[in-house]
Amino acid sequence: ESTQTINLILRNHVNADLDNPSQAQIFNRENDPTATPTTDGPPTFVDAYEPNNSFADAFETAAVRNPSSSDQLCGATLWPVGDVDYYRFNAKAGSFYRISIESLDAGLDTRLVLYNPSGNEISRNDDATADTRASLVDFTATQDGFHFARVENLSPVDPTGLEYCLKLEELDTPTPTPSNT
Repeated sequence: ESTQTINLILRNHVNADLDNPSQAQIFNRENDPTATPTTDGPPTFVDAYEPNNSFADAFETAAVRNPSSSDQLCGATLWPVGDVDYYRFNAKAGSFYRISIESLDAGLDTRLVLYNPSGNEISRNDDATADTRASLVDFTATQDGFHFARVENLSPVDPTGLEYCLKLEELDTPTPTPSNT
């Protein structure tokens, strides 16, 4: 069979800097097992949660009690350089939550910022511990409604193809630590 050409045109792309007005050609050589697709522009690495670059298009998820690895949102990317990811989840006033960024590929260094339903910052974390680039925020919700988590990359390394996981847990309310009185 002869080579087949597919013309691909991307419209209304968000957060992308594409050469040659978002056009690419893919050549399908069905009889050649060594052939690979070619494009006229740079490769695009988009994860399953995109577009999630603002409060308005935040990816909706839910907090889970005793989450397993399958409850994590994995394969998320912070590409291209400067990309930020937003997630939203419904929280109940008085409930205790933990949001963590885990399983970072080498080259990522995340900051996690948490917002209440009004869009006001509640908390932020750069490094969960001194020896990690991952982020973690624990908080007790003070009001019902959608809360937002923002993930950004602080590393100057090109994030192309680098991934992370987001884990959202609803925990038992922690026991208060005794104070000196």
